[in-house]
Amino acid sequence: MNDLPLTATDYKNAGNKLCASHRYEEAIGFYSKAIAENPKEPLFYSNRALCHLKLKQYPQAIQDCRLALELDPNLLKAHFFIGTALNESGLHDDALKHLQRAHDLAKENRLNFGDDITYQIRLAKRRRWVKIDEENAKLDEELLSYLMRLIKQDREKKQMKQIAGRLEATHVTDLDSSSPLKEPVNQHGDHDDSGHQANLVPTEKQEATDSDSNNHETNPTSSKCDIFVNRLEQVFEQLRMQRKKREVPDHLCGKISFEIMRDPVITPSGITYDRENIEDHLIRVGYFDPITRQPLTANELIPNLAMKEVIDAYLSENEWANYC
Repeated sequence: MNDLPLTATDYKNAGNKLCASHRYEEAIGFYSKAIAENPKEPLFYSNRALCHLKLKQYPQAIQDCRLALELDPNLLKAHFFIGTALNESGLHDDALKHLQRAHDLAKENRLNFGDDITYQIRLAKRRRWVKIDEENAKLDEELLSYLMRLIKQDREKKQMKQIAGRLEATHVTDLDSSSPLKEPVNQHGDHDDSGHQANLVPTEKQEATDSDSNNHETNPTSSKCDIFVNRLEQVFEQLRMQRKKREVPDHLCGKISFEIMRDPVITPSGITYDRENIEDHLIRVGYFDPITRQPLTANELIPNLAMKEVIDAYLSENEWANYC
């Protein structure tokens, strides 16, 4: 390192050695010098992006990848690095676009990246679903609070209406009792026309009757509202429990990606795979069944219609599984 490289390639090679030694900060410096010498080479930007990615400097990694892709839209590593950086930045939809493009380029050029690209694709899908699910859970709780508030307001409104009705009835009774057409009763509770004492003070029996009448008027409203509240709590608790128990059955998952199959096909050996996964295996690894190791070609794959029907039914009943 004592002799400073003079060409862009020399700077790039020095940066590669430092990057391989995990000396990413120093490598970035040499890649920057290479870019200064030759700003039209996309690999310099993608190499520097990798160092930023390793240092978790995601905005810088994204910026370098964008510059690289402006120079070469089909640069596989740039798509992979920017997809990874976007995924770590929480931009899962954008990440998936670049990661899928990287996957397609690898397939077109028969390049073997192992499970690196597919792992990032699965990770982005999973994180995207978790984010969506968290937002939905938050909305559910807001909806529950809103419905509870509506029930409470409805109960209070009905109770106020009942109270107003009783007050109005009492007012009418008072008006009737003060009518000049009726014979007044003296202040001492003297006798009425029939000779019986007119008692103005309500007895305990009368108070109990009035109380029962009031309860009869108010209880139906309160009871029904309580039923609504309990039912709502049960429904939303079931939703919470369903979120905790989400897991795709193993028999619906592919034996290569371990994800739910979309286009299941069966081999002559009787093994079911997802078409995309098994065809990718045949192209990049070899023409054999990955489990039985028997010779296999794409022409021998037969659609597993029975499994497809089971999977479609499961997805229609478990929408969340579409995002896993």
